[in-house]
Amino acid sequence: MRYKYKLEKNDKANELVLQEYGEVDEDRFELLNEATYDQQKIASSALKGETDLIKTLRTENMYPPSIFSKKLFEMTTELLNSENRKAIETLIDDLDYTDRGKRFRRRKEPIEEELLEIEDVLKECTDEICSLNDTEEKESDLIREMFPFDEVA
Repeated sequence: MRYKYKLEKNDKANELVLQEYGEVDEDRFELLNEATYDQQKIASSALKGETDLIKTLRTENMYPPSIFSKKLFEMTTELLNSENRKAIETLIDDLDYTDRGKRFRRRKEPIEEELLEIEDVLKECTDEICSLNDTEEKESDLIREMFPFDEVA
C-alpha cells in the first residue's frame, strides 16, 4: 500500500500537524489519521534520533510503522530546519520495504511483456484452429456432395 504523509508547521501555535493518507485507488489518497504535536517536543525527539521521533509521533490513532522512520525523520528535520517552509509531504510505498515487494517490482515489467507474448501465441493458435475448422467443414461438405444420402425418418 502507498501512504502519503503531510507535516504542517504552525509557528504561531507552536504546533506540528501530521496527516497520514492511504491510497484507496491509483493515485487517489484519503485521510486516515491526523495528529497535532507540540513543536518543541517533536524537535527535541528529532535531535535524539529516528527511533525517539517515531516513539513521539505514535499515538493511539497515529502509529507509523518503524520501517517508515527514516523518511519521516528526514521530512520532520527538513521542515523544522526551514524558516520559510510551512508544510512538507512524502510518499511511502510499503512494497519498497519488503523483499516480496522488491521482487514484485523487478518482475512487473517482464510479466507484462510475457503476457503480450502469450497473447500473440494464443491468437496464432486461434487462427490455426479456425483455419482447421474451416478445412474440416469444407471436407465434410465435399463428402456429402460425393455421397448424397437421404436421412431416415
